[in-house]
Amino acid sequence: MEKINLSPQNKLYGLDHLRALVTITVLFFHYIRFYGHPAWFPKVLNFGWTGVDLFFVLCSFLIASQLFAQMKKQIKSSHYLILFLCSFMLLFESNGQNLRVTKENQSDKEAKSRQQITAMLDSFNIAAAKADFKTYFNFYTEDAIFIGTDASERWDKKAFMDYAKPHFDKGKAWNFTSLERHIYFDKKGSFAWFDELLKTQMKICRGSGVIVKQGNNWKVQQYVLSASIPNDIMNAVVKMKTPIEDSMIKKY
Repeated sequence: MEKINLSPQNKLYGLDHLRALVTITVLFFHYIRFYGHPAWFPKVLNFGWTGVDLFFVLCSFLIASQLFAQMKKQIKSSHYLILFLCSFMLLFESNGQNLRVTKENQSDKEAKSRQQITAMLDSFNIAAAKADFKTYFNFYTEDAIFIGTDASERWDKKAFMDYAKPHFDKGKAWNFTSLERHIYFDKKGSFAWFDELLKTQMKICRGSGVIVKQGNNWKVQQYVLSASIPNDIMNAVVKMKTPIEDSMIKKY
């Protein structure tokens, strides 16, 4: 195939600008993946992966231009087929690469979020053990709900703070240590939920809840504390709590 020379009159200078944009977006995309950056940076320039697609679009345009230029010269149909297959393979590989990059980014993002949530929940428990009232309640969202071991304990943040304040003022609240923890995420990575076994003054309890991302921080929006009861003594426990909870049931 003869080389096609574009005269200044036929040259599309906008394509030069587009090639420059492609280069910049790809560079920024890799920069934000491997180097530090301000918090706003990914929101503005995290679309750099599209540069690869644009590159293959430009390649397809060039190939198509050459094809149409050669049509008047009665190029063999087999050449058209070869060029078409090459273009198709390039586009197919581009889409496959984009899918791989997206999955890798999602995996990296989830791993980082998991580390952040783990550190937050550990600090959350430590703040209570140290009776650090301000730090502990800063881990909750303003619309948080706390559900305790007693059936009557369902408090919004203010009610829970009122309940907890006298205990924290004594310099000792509760001391929970995570024995086992599981964290799960929604597809967008904007919120998570967890459950964990806790070593407490009540022996083994289970903590669970919902965590939401606010800015760069993860906060507890709902927390449920449950006292575990071994199956072997369940009947005895039921007999003990029946007189108390029957009266509660009758109110509903």
